[in-house]
Amino acid sequence: MENDPLPWLAAPTTAGTGAEMTRNAVLDSPAHRVKRSLRDARLVARAALLDPELTRDAPRNVTAAAGLDAITQLFESALSRKARPETTAAALAALPWARAALPRVLRDPADMPARAAMLMAAGVSGLCLAHSGLGLAHALAAPLGGRRGVAHGVACGALLPHVLRHNRAAAGPALDAACAAWLGASPGPTATERALEELAALVADGDLPLDWRAADWTAGELDALARDAVGSSLAGNPRPMSAGDVREFLRGLIGV
Repeated sequence: MENDPLPWLAAPTTAGTGAEMTRNAVLDSPAHRVKRSLRDARLVARAALLDPELTRDAPRNVTAAAGLDAITQLFESALSRKARPETTAAALAALPWARAALPRVLRDPADMPARAAMLMAAGVSGLCLAHSGLGLAHALAAPLGGRRGVAHGVACGALLPHVLRHNRAAAGPALDAACAAWLGASPGPTATERALEELAALVADGDLPLDWRAADWTAGELDALARDAVGSSLAGNPRPMSAGDVREFLRGLIGV
């Protein structure tokens, strides 16, 4: 970027991406079937105005997908190989906010205290991802958006329970700590399993329009998705993965 951008203020109308806290921007080219991120410190907003009233009219499906994106960002930034103590602590603090808030907002869109809590959790998730990176769910969300037109939050939410299970052995204590924070419980295998089951139920309640086994996937498309997933997000995944590993993960999802 040769010239400095104009100063700007962020006022998010969804509680999800946390983009108001990041230096990221995303370009989507449907003609090329690709989504790409741009990053520059000069893209950071001068201030972020988090007003839950601006999210009040978001449809239920948008609220669900956006909220699951924020939850995915909190989990992945806490588990990332690039994680920092400060951002991990922030992510663990925000996970119970999201756990309490998202089901309430899905039941009652006018629940403004819950919308405020979800908006704060989303903002923290953006702060965390900006400094700690993400993982496999976000690595696949971009090519799924570019190649299939899957909304970002839909992709992240649909992937999250599967990705956490895939990373369980490699993430170890970090996953146990994140799941314990989510539940407000002591860390351990029982709490981790309970949290993973609860997350899967929350994704199901969100009615995300992505059924891995019902979609018509071709071998060539799986190859392309796996190849496109290799990048900065995948570099933070707790379990190191090549394009071939990603392809096998996808094959397991769709049952082939």
